[in-house]
Amino acid sequence: MKLKKALNPNIYYSFGNKYDSLSLIKQEKRDILIDDMVVPHEWLIMAEQTHSSDIRIIQKEDLASGFHSTKPEVPHVDGFVTDRKNAFLVIKGADCTPILVYSKNKDLVGACHSGRNGTRNGIIKELLKTMLENYQVLLSDLVVMIGPAIRGKNYQVSKDIFDDFVAYTNIEQDYRRIDMQKVIIRDVLAMGLPLENLICSNECTFENIQYKSYRRDKTRERQLSIIGILNGKIH
Repeated sequence: MKLKKALNPNIYYSFGNKYDSLSLIKQEKRDILIDDMVVPHEWLIMAEQTHSSDIRIIQKEDLASGFHSTKPEVPHVDGFVTDRKNAFLVIKGADCTPILVYSKNKDLVGACHSGRNGTRNGIIKELLKTMLENYQVLLSDLVVMIGPAIRGKNYQVSKDIFDDFVAYTNIEQDYRRIDMQKVIIRDVLAMGLPLENLICSNECTFENIQYKSYRRDKTRERQLSIIGILNGKIH
């Protein structure tokens, strides 16, 4: 899995696919690369992802969470923010929406797992608010990237779930089908993010067999999306 450079030259990111699965990376059968350098597991942080809207500001002790036998995943939360160098935020998914955020002018990154409940409860708004309130950054300086996820036409739910989601989010949807990206886009633009700072994937994890999809295959595997701040060379 090769991370690519963002507009901020110190920040690297990637939205993974089935070839960059969590199990392969944890077993060290697949590397995370910046150019020809391997990102060590000690720099990675992964959350438990409980479909909450909770965000954690990463501390030094969080490094390697989920990637070392003595460091379990960060409990309860579904999103992170950090300005720490050599810290890479990892979001796992197999239909839910991965969202990566970074500042164009400050070394600052955020990431969240926006499933149905997280989207319903506005996790992207919580992530952006955490960045704005704790790091003196302007919304116009942030770039929001919405990654591959199941698209609305393939995400059919029960009438009760559909009615609750539509009533809570107050956004029109095709009957019994939930388009999470539509809600996420509405939320970030309503906060004042410039449209040109929003990047959206058109890939559907259900339709495209290059991605893992729980709805399609009932898989326990997860692909990874990663963003972080590099401080010099990796040794």
